[in-house]
Amino acid sequence: MTLEELLAELAKLDRTQVVEGIQKSAQPIFQAIYDRGVGFANAKWGPEKTALEGQVASLTSEKQTLETRVRTIEEKTPDLAAERQKFDAQIQAEQQKYEAKLKAAQVQLQAERKSRAVADLKAKLIAAGVDSDYADVMTLKPDVQKRINFTDAGTMQVLQANSDIPFAAAGERTGIDLLADELKTGVPAKFLLVNSDAGSGTEGTGNGAGGAAGAAKNLFKDIRKQAKDKQEAAVKAPTAAERLGMRER
Repeated sequence: MTLEELLAELAKLDRTQVVEGIQKSAQPIFQAIYDRGVGFANAKWGPEKTALEGQVASLTSEKQTLETRVRTIEEKTPDLAAERQKFDAQIQAEQQKYEAKLKAAQVQLQAERKSRAVADLKAKLIAAGVDSDYADVMTLKPDVQKRINFTDAGTMQVLQANSDIPFAAAGERTGIDLLADELKTGVPAKFLLVNSDAGSGTEGTGNGAGGAAGAAKNLFKDIRKQAKDKQEAAVKAPTAAERLGMRER
């Protein structure tokens, strides 16, 4: 049997069973597919993440330099109290400026981390057979997004449903994997692709499944656009002037 014939036969099976079967019986192949997906994600998001992390590191270094200069003056100036009182307002303004820049960079970095996690969640839902438009709407819901959080150190925490307790990831399965599993159980059958891959599969059967799914796509696009507009408004990207300000000194 040729590779093309084997792939054609696999396309007739349930995708979830095929993926689980490859993971259990052909781990090197599964790992190669997983690594390629991670490589695509890093190629797309890596440069932006690196740039934001560089801004955070630069601002932190500038703040430490300012504090060092203040300590040096304190050590060398006998009458520092009078001098510091004179320039106290200027020092505080400088500190507030750097703290504001640092906070803005951290907020942007956290937003970028969440955006990548949400994109990963959507990809896993689609890989599990969920209609892409339906997966897009699901992952943009506020009650889903608020369950994906990151610590200041960048560690992801995915909360369980109606709880402040995160999922306990095991092995290669992350909190995003477990959240995708949970969300898939609530997807109506008509929005699940069966018997082929997500790119060319047929939608699940049921009364009016095809018609309902087709009619829902335009509604999904409107809902998705509204949700994305709200998300972009909540995390406003820095203006050109603000970006230039971050690079001062």
